[in-house]
Amino acid sequence: MNDTSNAALLLMDYELGICSGPSAGEVERRGVLARAATCLDAARKAAMPVIHVRVGFVDDYTNKTSASPRFAGIQERKGLLLGTRDTEFCDEVKPASGEPVVTKSCVDPFIGTNLMELLIGRGIRRVYLGGVSTNMVVESTARHAADSGIHVTVIEDICASGEAAMHEFAVTKTLPMFGELCSSAEFIERAEHSEPGKTA
Repeated sequence: MNDTSNAALLLMDYELGICSGPSAGEVERRGVLARAATCLDAARKAAMPVIHVRVGFVDDYTNKTSASPRFAGIQERKGLLLGTRDTEFCDEVKPASGEPVVTKSCVDPFIGTNLMELLIGRGIRRVYLGGVSTNMVVESTARHAADSGIHVTVIEDICASGEAAMHEFAVTKTLPMFGELCSSAEFIERAEHSEPGKTA
């Protein structure tokens, strides 16, 4: 299945505190944000639902659901606080009016959010994924979506990890077990040849 009917584009963790952090070098080297912007534009033109995901915490971090050391470190340095520059979306992929924003407090965007309800309510049966980082949010989302009966396609060249080797392992070893992969050019071609508005 490679069409865009009943599909949504999920753009995940393209926020300044992440894309300007440890993954910044790979995000820039791979041209991730520019390619993600072209996919976002194609989805909008095809009237495909777009959902934006970010990590964000309240001032006292009482909404933090992850017990991992990584998130403890974020709290210690007061990172990714809502209302700060950290949780602003990168300019290239800022949400438009009417596009849902899901704020999570762990890696998996389905945990503690209304993401599944948003997909079910729109009749979504396939998600196209892009995000930073590949081996974290993209992989977690792919696993959860596939196990929930949602078809997964990862847009490989709009993803990046802190290290090239981590991205490469995810896209060659892990992600193919949970769905398919395509390029941004392939996604755009699919969107352009879909029937506008036919997403449910």
